[in-house]
Amino acid sequence: MAGFQVGRKSGSGERRGSSETVAIRIDSVHASGKTPNHAEDYALGTLIHNACGMEAKYDGETPVTQVKIRQRPPRGPVNPENPPYAIRDLREGAAKGNAKPNGKHPIAIFESAYFDSKAGELSVDWINIGALDSPEKLFVHDALSDKTAVSFVHSNVYTTVSEEFDGKDQDGNLKKKQNRNVYMPEYGEIIAGDPANNKSAKDVLIERAAPYLASELIYEDGADPVPVSSKGGARPAVILRISKLVLGQDEPEMVQSAWLSARTDGGELSAEEAVERFFEEQEKNDTEGNGNFKYFVENIDSDEGKDYVIEMIPVWTFGTGGKSTPTAKSQAAKKPVEGDERLFRVPNFNRETGAVAFPDESSKYAKKDKDGNILPYSSQLIAQGHVLIRRRWDIDENKHHPWSASRTFLAKPWETFYHHINDLPTAVTPDSVLNRFMQTAALRNERLIEYRKSKSAANIPAPAAEGVPDDSNGLDGSSFSPS
Repeated sequence: MAGFQVGRKSGSGERRGSSETVAIRIDSVHASGKTPNHAEDYALGTLIHNACGMEAKYDGETPVTQVKIRQRPPRGPVNPENPPYAIRDLREGAAKGNAKPNGKHPIAIFESAYFDSKAGELSVDWINIGALDSPEKLFVHDALSDKTAVSFVHSNVYTTVSEEFDGKDQDGNLKKKQNRNVYMPEYGEIIAGDPANNKSAKDVLIERAAPYLASELIYEDGADPVPVSSKGGARPAVILRISKLVLGQDEPEMVQSAWLSARTDGGELSAEEAVERFFEEQEKNDTEGNGNFKYFVENIDSDEGKDYVIEMIPVWTFGTGGKSTPTAKSQAAKKPVEGDERLFRVPNFNRETGAVAFPDESSKYAKKDKDGNILPYSSQLIAQGHVLIRRRWDIDENKHHPWSASRTFLAKPWETFYHHINDLPTAVTPDSVLNRFMQTAALRNERLIEYRKSKSAANIPAPAAEGVPDDSNGLDGSSFSPS
């Protein structure tokens, strides 16, 4: 059976800038004693994504780029009752606290990592266990369907962590919930008609969306691999995005996106049923008669549609584990604890003046400080990172519980490019649109750096008059809805 890893096509061997967060499959641990010895202890591991100027190479489905890892000494005092993870804690069978013991090849997440060219090794600070064990052929689907698989890392993927929202548990009681999305722009597809095979754009949409909407998929020999949600533990969907191009103009005149899912309260629809339902909803919510994806798809091959490009982007949604939501963590710690969603917040900016724009108090994304002042955060944006997923085996029911996400790390905490879904590049985004998308992300990142350097919104230096990114992308009433 063919294999895959979401995010495997992502990233590149870049020069080292600031430190990164790196996911590595551990091969062996060399510890000199029963207590951490940072000068002597080291681990050998296999790089599973490009990082710190190193390229992750593969022999088929098996990663082969080996790296030596050494941990820097702690920068401050260590609590002897709860010391941080050290190199020796990566050994097979090792466990801390109530954690389950490591398997032979755990996947470790190393924070503040950089490649020390003089020593020829990766120098790291904080260590986290991303997955308790991993197979040799890391990207074979069945590796995640085995009973022994209880944890995994989707490394270097485009992801975001949503705000908490009010949901219900199995008994109908109110419960705080949270979603984490994994986007797959490397599997992006252009949606248009296929005259050679007598297929309309709608036919092509149904055909291309089908593998990504199904929770199960049986491969035929020689079929191209696609991400199968049941093996990765997520709820599948696709995002449709349309861009209107104007000849001689760098910036798209219009970008709009919408979320297409096959899930219903009663189960799962076929791809054809899901597209029909989606078209019905689009048409019902369209007051002008020509602003919905049913209209765009059905007219993309006409003269009217020649200036438009429709892209389809697969996406997975993971629910955050019940003990990993900000509310649950705060209750356990008996004090307010921010979740990983804080990593994906960026300020809104006024497109005309460049000043920080405070969200409306009625916005569900509005955040307040301890004095009740509204903080300048926008809705969650998309960045490259590592998503840790978990599941547990139910002995009584003889089956696994669904996969859920526990933590998310930014791959490059200090050099992150944040994208909105309407400027996220895909493998098929036209160059003219792609250039504008990258400019928007770069400008957004510059303003974020300025904001972080300032003590308050009022102290942010006035940016250049032109090119200030608008995080809404001009999408009043966009139907994009990751929750």
